[in-house]
Amino acid sequence: MTDRPQKSELEQIQFYNRCLNIFKLAAGKTEEINLYYRIAGNVVCLNFAGTSLLPWLTPAFEHLRIKPVENPDLTIHVWDSNSTGIKMPPPPCEWADFTDRGDIWGFNSKRIKTAFHWSEYSVNVMDLKTNTAVYWVKNPNGFPYWVYSSPFRTIIQWWIEKNGGQLMHAAAVGTKNGAVLITGKGGSGKSTSAITCLNGGLKYLGDDYVIIKKDPEPKVYSLYSTAKLNLEDMHRFPNLKPLAGKRVKENQEKEVLFLYPKLKEQIVDEMPLKAILTPQIMPVEETVIEPASFWPIQRAMSFTTMSQLPGVGMHTQKYISQFISMLPCFTLKPGSNFDKITKTIASFIDNPQAFSSTKKQPVDEKEKPLISIIIPVHNGAHFINTAIENILSQNYPAIEIIIVDDGSEDNTKEIVENLDVDVRYFHQPNSGPASARNKAIRDISAEYIAFLDVDDLWPEKNLDVLMKELIENPDLDLVRGYAQLFSMDDDEKIDYIGNPKESFPNYIGAGVYRKSAFNKVGLFDPDLRFGEDADWYNRAREIKIKMKRLDEVTLFVRRHEANMTKGKNLVELNMLKVFKKKLERKRTGLTEPTKPEIKNTNANNPKISVIIPVRNGAAFITEAINSIFEQQYEPVEVIVVDDGSTDNTTEILEMTGKEIKYVYQENKGSYAARNKGLELATGKYIAFLDADDVWVENKLSIQLSVLDEKPQIGAIIGFTKKISLSQRLEDAKKMFEEQGGFLLNLGASLFRKSVFRKVGSFDEELQSGGDADWFLRAREASVHIIIHKQTVIFQRTHRRNISRNQKLVSTCLVKVHKKMLARRRKAGKSVAFNFPKLNNVDEVMKFWQSEDKKL
Repeated sequence: MTDRPQKSELEQIQFYNRCLNIFKLAAGKTEEINLYYRIAGNVVCLNFAGTSLLPWLTPAFEHLRIKPVENPDLTIHVWDSNSTGIKMPPPPCEWADFTDRGDIWGFNSKRIKTAFHWSEYSVNVMDLKTNTAVYWVKNPNGFPYWVYSSPFRTIIQWWIEKNGGQLMHAAAVGTKNGAVLITGKGGSGKSTSAITCLNGGLKYLGDDYVIIKKDPEPKVYSLYSTAKLNLEDMHRFPNLKPLAGKRVKENQEKEVLFLYPKLKEQIVDEMPLKAILTPQIMPVEETVIEPASFWPIQRAMSFTTMSQLPGVGMHTQKYISQFISMLPCFTLKPGSNFDKITKTIASFIDNPQAFSSTKKQPVDEKEKPLISIIIPVHNGAHFINTAIENILSQNYPAIEIIIVDDGSEDNTKEIVENLDVDVRYFHQPNSGPASARNKAIRDISAEYIAFLDVDDLWPEKNLDVLMKELIENPDLDLVRGYAQLFSMDDDEKIDYIGNPKESFPNYIGAGVYRKSAFNKVGLFDPDLRFGEDADWYNRAREIKIKMKRLDEVTLFVRRHEANMTKGKNLVELNMLKVFKKKLERKRTGLTEPTKPEIKNTNANNPKISVIIPVRNGAAFITEAINSIFEQQYEPVEVIVVDDGSTDNTTEILEMTGKEIKYVYQENKGSYAARNKGLELATGKYIAFLDADDVWVENKLSIQLSVLDEKPQIGAIIGFTKKISLSQRLEDAKKMFEEQGGFLLNLGASLFRKSVFRKVGSFDEELQSGGDADWFLRAREASVHIIIHKQTVIFQRTHRRNISRNQKLVSTCLVKVHKKMLARRRKAGKSVAFNFPKLNNVDEVMKFWQSEDKKL
């Protein structure tokens, strides 16, 4: 976590190409269906593999449907695993890299855009160079209502952004004279106002998502011919009730209305914009529209859009700011009389001058970069309002506030829900402030980050001071000052404690950071509940990132009875652990963050290919995969051949986040699966690992060194340590001194790939004993095999082991024996020889290295 790598451009391109190739495989299983739409002046083709997704993902676009076009501007390839039986390849990342908004930490290509949405369990990838995209979902039957009411919003955002526009979380309605954009956070009245206007006869472009463009003039484009209404508001619009779609869940929050073709005369594709409105619900009957200043509109418009769309950032905020500056801004105060809402908005569009003497509100200060402010909180409800007031008092206009609730047991959630300011709120089980900060970092929209613990405060104009330094010094990664400790009594009297220059030097909240600093240094160490700040700054100094300390106080740190550090000694505060980590990095030469993407630069030309056959191995396969990627030797190519699993093996593989070649086949047996892996393997050496077994961490390095040094050896086998299902793996590793024994175990072996060309593949007719059969054939082919007396694998014993079926094992071994006798007779070799007992390792090794002479 602390050294989370950035994916290389090549890795991201390869992942996209894998997704595209898997789509082609899915399309080959069924018919391809192409539908065409004109969206904001561009022709978009939806290329479906089969029909199962059509009723879910096409109705919202029906008003934009056009006849087929030979060369569309964008093609989106769409498929699901449920109907095609083709599974999605796991992405080259880890579980912790996924974020709530959909961004994937480390995927920052300018060409390849990638997102994963938890709510619909969908993968979205796009190649901006080829103007193609892939959308995959496992099963559409579990779609939340907002997916089919606004499909493909992430991919469309990427495409529109490339073409000079922006997808906005906003509504738009109009008259023959133009349209207004209505923007605000959820629950502000945006959708209700738009649907009220639709119901009152106005033109309609959307109630939730629309597309805007600022050149050559501000314009809004329709994207979806749907609308969403709270269930409790449906009674207000009885004539719209027949347009409601089928509910996915009985208790779903909103009704989805499909407006086309019933209201096609009111739905328009595009309109020029006259103004921007932000709703403010008031307990009055009459609807009022009043002039508003730039910054409240900018904050409302930026926050509600940027908190929902993956890939947004400073460029998005800049576009939105420029767009807003081109239009007059107003506050819409919708009254309880719905008829008056429609009439007031229509009058405003037709004569906006009557509502204000000023055509356009000027931007009253220079545009400033967006800052994401991260507040981790655990049982700090009584500090939240003060912290938010302190942030707002900075009067810095472009901020995104993210609160991460680290398993609070007080009323933190209730306090956050009742704040008067837009915040992004995340909850997680109690994992410590490092984990909470990391969660937010992966989800931020800005290129600049500030941290504020919920019980701390910033001095006046603190953000302006720190940002000025960063902007004027683009080579700096972070700017910070000193922290002043203080206490506050019951009368709110403040007492300063100590000298700022003598306080703890590494308070996270005392600085502002470029997001890129965390790409260089890594995230906070989640294993450290205390001392994570000192550890991060240690790593920052070790790689010599550029930081500047201002000679002034930039943080006030409150001391009180509930401080996490209150009464803790050095051991409890992890100071000794932090120091030890620093020494370990220095001793091992790791003064830079370990970069797995550098360590794996040969992953496309691996020396070792690891093949895992699996059938219904979800319970164990994660530990097997981890034992591969924790090997002292890398790189490796990992090939998982799924032999017709019916459990959730695929989902577990997806969640590992490892770069894995995944192949699915109908159930043919483990030896057929191994052979399939051999066909795909590109490595010079081959290793096998069953899904319920685990390697020791030096297995590959030890065996590879032997084969590299002794080219005459075709394979090497280590010892196997059997462990029961009830025995914890950690306990087995602690008892490692209890040596395992010798077994003919493929998982304990390492082979040259060339020996399989000499010996052949595994016998797929055998359900058991295929390893013994292959090793016998290897001796007949004069392949030299050696044994090294060191345990290299833990083999789990449980009721599903094939070896537990003694009748099957005996039957298969008889087959192996008969096949061997037939081969020997055909080759003119003696059919009588003594195979040594496996517990006599030296005799077994002599047997394999002896010459198998003819009669």
